[in-house]
Amino acid sequence: TRGWHSDFHYFGANVYAYLLSAYGDFIDFVSVQFYESYSRAGLEILGRGEMSPEAYLHWYVKDLVVDKGESMFVDFDLDPSLQYQSKQVPFPLSKLVLGFANGWGADENDKVCFFEPKHIGNAYRKMMNSDFAPRGFMYWVM
Repeated sequence: TRGWHSDFHYFGANVYAYLLSAYGDFIDFVSVQFYESYSRAGLEILGRGEMSPEAYLHWYVKDLVVDKGESMFVDFDLDPSLQYQSKQVPFPLSKLVLGFANGWGADENDKVCFFEPKHIGNAYRKMMNSDFAPRGFMYWVM
């Protein structure tokens, strides 16, 4: 077990993969939502405490898009009901938008990994200097 909120079993990593694979030319951007409850970001930053928010964002974008050649292999065959063949799914950096909680996320203890705007700005500058910045950012404001 992972030891941090092991009671939370959903840890999705490629929820948008089928849509990107089937309709990628018609999708303008994909928002990866870092404000989800007990996220992988929360595990690394809050649970394990091994990464700063800036370091996590830099690592995430590099691992998700850059290191994988702007694509990911998805084993669609694991879900026979899809009737869709496993394949490499393109995920260009130009479609990546990072989504964050605004102020409400700061009050959620370790349920939501809150990224302060200064951490997001620092990470963005580092990604720009490394030549792999995402398309942009968004906030959940409801």
